[in-house]
Amino acid sequence: MTSRESLAERILSRPLRSIHDVLAVMEMIHGALPSADGVHAFNELYAFVTDRIRQELDRGRFSTPVLIEELDVVFAALYFDAFVAELGAPGSSPRAWQPLFEARHDRSIARLQHALCGMNAHINHDLAIAVVETCTRKSIEPRRGTGFFDDYLLINEILEDAEKVATKKLATGFLRDVEEALGRVDNMMAVWSVRKARDAAWANAEVLWTLRGNDLLYDAFLQTIDRMTGFAGRGLLLPRGLGGEPGT
Repeated sequence: MTSRESLAERILSRPLRSIHDVLAVMEMIHGALPSADGVHAFNELYAFVTDRIRQELDRGRFSTPVLIEELDVVFAALYFDAFVAELGAPGSSPRAWQPLFEARHDRSIARLQHALCGMNAHINHDLAIAVVETCTRKSIEPRRGTGFFDDYLLINEILEDAEKVATKKLATGFLRDVEEALGRVDNMMAVWSVRKARDAAWANAEVLWTLRGNDLLYDAFLQTIDRMTGFAGRGLLLPRGLGGEPGT
């Protein structure tokens, strides 16, 4: 069994029932990948913000903790599925994830870019799917003005605060000196907004919810999201254009 197969088997064999299980799998991936791997950078950022959500769950900050934890588990599983698929057959994961996986070993790309490219794939593509799946499992609708929606918005604040710390941590040492000289750290954050991405994801979830009875339209809309997210991800990895729109 190759190291890839071993890692995939270990991820698949770990049950995902709670946010603690999610963090355990992230820790497994963290220990299995070299720090120079772009997936390692994304995984590090994702684990950091997930642990912040765990802390807020433990503090009782959410009005619908069962729904939020379920969403976290379903959401993370989509990342794990994409990663395992890529371990088994490169190019088999959704298009949204391809920019990160294809460029994961490119040392000319900053770790921060890899991390944000992964966040782009996960939020802009996976989150809408996770919201629909969570609502289906819990027999609710993704409606605004509900406790679930309010908690969803609350996560924006938690993620923004956590991201400020985590992204600075990712941009350290020599690469940070280079990035700051080019103005890239602040500019990367200027073109990436977790709040806007999550707002769009909720809107996409509402569309997917209305289309769930029509497989043709549902799949067509999801494919469009997949392509657009993949295109945006490639822009986040470009060495130019970080002072304005990606790729300009």
